[in-house]
Amino acid sequence: RRSRIACSIAISMDSPRSPNAAPRAGGERPKQNLLPVNAEILRTAQKAPGGEKIVVHAMVADRLTLVGTVKTKNETSTCIEYELTDSTGEVSIKDYRDKRTGKAVQVDDVVRVVGQARVHNGPVSISVTYMAPVESPDEVEFHETEVKYVAYKLKPDNAVTRLAFGSPDKEAKAEKRLASENDEPNAKAPKPASLRERVVEYLKTAPTDAGYKVTEVQKHLSSENPASVANMLQTLVDEADAFTTVDLQTFALL
Repeated sequence: RRSRIACSIAISMDSPRSPNAAPRAGGERPKQNLLPVNAEILRTAQKAPGGEKIVVHAMVADRLTLVGTVKTKNETSTCIEYELTDSTGEVSIKDYRDKRTGKAVQVDDVVRVVGQARVHNGPVSISVTYMAPVESPDEVEFHETEVKYVAYKLKPDNAVTRLAFGSPDKEAKAEKRLASENDEPNAKAPKPASLRERVVEYLKTAPTDAGYKVTEVQKHLSSENPASVANMLQTLVDEADAFTTVDLQTFALL
């Protein structure tokens, strides 16, 4: 068992923390967040203003991940519909993907789902971008821990949240200072990219939400010590910049 709590806390530091947050300067698109949730959180979530997304922990949820057991499966002409259950209730899952890879999901499978929440005229449903059986039964307990930890950290009145995420004023000042430094005529030449930067840049190229296996990252950065690459991936997870996806050896950016 892992000694660390919640190895894949799925929070994006650059995502707006409020459903009414203003766009970033210059029209830059903010990074999407990936929030671990359960059926109860989805049942009580509010619809975000002006769209079909939902508000979870006082922030608009771009993508969600949950773990549960497939209760029912129904194939229609447009999608595959599932009812997923966890310890807190049931969730409607809809898979509209044309191409599905990996083992087919069946009734009674314990699965991890990544997708986008949609609210029409009824309860919240999840439109799937990734869905597969879990690699280990331990993922259920790990996911429940992540859900509780993220809910605590993202409470609007939580001092820990403010310390961890800072404030919009601090972010604006930091960006202004960085722009000023870049405008200096005698600015120093940029330093070579660090191992962390190269690992992050490679994770950005992942073709799916599942990310890359550690061996793939090590192969890409073949000039680096494989142990150093593996340690850097774990560091990114510990610092909430990345998370493990289909198993403990597969990583993706938040």
